[in-house]
Amino acid sequence: MSSREQIIPTKAMVQQLKIKKLSSVRGHALLKKKVDALNSHYRRLQREIKEEKFQMLDMLRDSYWSIAVSQRSISTDMSALLQQSVTKIPTSYIISSVQNIAGVRLPQLELGKDQNANEFTANLGGGAMVLRQASEKWQACLQQMVKVSSIQACYVALEDVILQTNRRVNALEYVIIPALEDNIKYIEEVLEEEEREGFFKMKMVSNKKAKEAEEAGINLEEVEAQKKTGLVVIETPQNKTNPDDDLF
Repeated sequence: MSSREQIIPTKAMVQQLKIKKLSSVRGHALLKKKVDALNSHYRRLQREIKEEKFQMLDMLRDSYWSIAVSQRSISTDMSALLQQSVTKIPTSYIISSVQNIAGVRLPQLELGKDQNANEFTANLGGGAMVLRQASEKWQACLQQMVKVSSIQACYVALEDVILQTNRRVNALEYVIIPALEDNIKYIEEVLEEEEREGFFKMKMVSNKKAKEAEEAGINLEEVEAQKKTGLVVIETPQNKTNPDDDLF
């Protein structure tokens, strides 16, 4: 009711509300298509997360096993040797980018590696090959963890966007568009009522004029014909003359 109090029932207002309704309907259709595209990508991410996490767990299991095998293959303390091999310059880094899906910017993460980095294999004897294999497995495991993190970040961001878009779709479908339709119907009913009242008033005035003309002895059809020809002569009881008056 509060929205109706701010509406002036005019034809211009009806046209304005119809334009708003058309824009809202088009926007609703576009948002529905966007939600469908996002939901399709969202379901695909759900499947990918499940598959990639299982694969990551298998790779972690193999990586920890490779560390145990390397420890048995090396006679010296491997932890001390690994600490000596650590450099201040990182050999692996994260590459961040953005992917555009249906107008939504989603984060993408990739693992980068310094190709010039040298692996520490000195003074390891026959365990160098085993340690290199363990290092390769951990590098692959790290890359898999970054991949899972990237998918998880996209999943969370996409879930939030879908929630917001669904709210906008529901607001248009159940609040804005019905309110516009209700206001348009209300104004059209008011205009129709005013038109009926105007027609009734015109009919009353016409009947009153016809009655007055009938009482005055005026033929309205002849008057209308004279108006068309440009000659209008209306005799009333006040200006009607008696031919016998000229005799006196």
